[in-house]
Amino acid sequence: MERVSWSRFTTLLQACARDVLVSDYRPNVVVGVLGEGVLAASIIAKLLAVEELAVLAVRHRSHMPPYEVVQEPPRVEGLMPDGQYVAQRRILLVDALVRSGKTLRTAADWLYERGAIEVRTLAPIVLEEADYEPDYYAMCIPGPVLMPWDLLY
Repeated sequence: MERVSWSRFTTLLQACARDVLVSDYRPNVVVGVLGEGVLAASIIAKLLAVEELAVLAVRHRSHMPPYEVVQEPPRVEGLMPDGQYVAQRRILLVDALVRSGKTLRTAADWLYERGAIEVRTLAPIVLEEADYEPDYYAMCIPGPVLMPWDLLY
């Protein structure tokens, strides 16, 4: 089982931020998936100097270990501040970890349906069994994985 420390997690986010900068993609808004994605999105927004940060609630897995699927297919429950906030904007959609890819795929589709000009996705860690590859990621590993917040329990 892979253990990811806080230090390693932030290093992976820094690598992802460098990749975004090299790609010349300049998002207007960073959107974090509610839960651990908000933490990752906050750090990415800071590293990219993007002032606008939003939170997207997507119901799919529980937010506590063992992260069991609670909603299939995933369902977007809302965006804070609101769904129209993303219209005509370039979005960087961020989650902390891609297990299957369903959450990011569902969330990106939802953002496009609300008028986003472009949506790119970022997650520092992708599990090998995922059937989705974000636009930006730093590491692909076999599961299971213990993230820094999992080590708090």
